[in-house]
Amino acid sequence: MRDDLFTIAVLVGSLCSVVGMIAMPSIVKKLDKKPASLICGVIGCFFFFLMYIIPNNLTAALIGIAFSYLFLAVPYALFFGILPDTVEYGQWKSGIRASGLIMSTLTTTQKAGMAIAAAAVGWVLDFVGYVANQAQTAKTIRALLALRTIIPMSLVIIGMLCFTFYNLDRKKHSEIVKELQARS
Repeated sequence: MRDDLFTIAVLVGSLCSVVGMIAMPSIVKKLDKKPASLICGVIGCFFFFLMYIIPNNLTAALIGIAFSYLFLAVPYALFFGILPDTVEYGQWKSGIRASGLIMSTLTTTQKAGMAIAAAAVGWVLDFVGYVANQAQTAKTIRALLALRTIIPMSLVIIGMLCFTFYNLDRKKHSEIVKELQARS
């Protein structure tokens, strides 16, 4: 993508993320958390793939950015709606309400993930010979394309595969909450 359009791409992606987050409760109400997350993840990955197979088309890039951010905002935002459910599940299973531990673990893993991601991007750019403010080699351009498309898509797919093991649906969560209320 052209450097002069970076601001527009970020703005489009950010606005679409906000729309996706606003739409998330309605989507979850219709589908429940797991199906909403998985369906939106698949659609988001489709648009990452679109950007990969049509790399030099500005329209495809902006559409890919818009819709991948729109749909992937749903599972990203939904993650924070799932954590309280896991607190209640843990309390139901163990009798201990560990919300502080769960939230602090989230914060720690998020920070570690951001640090690892930033370092990995630097390592990849160094490995492929990226030199700032210079014409890039074909190898570097391919690596930049992968960093924008294939790598995030792969990470979303890994996340979705992990999420397939999440079996706390609306009905089960409601039963857990009722049982916890009866215990207290």
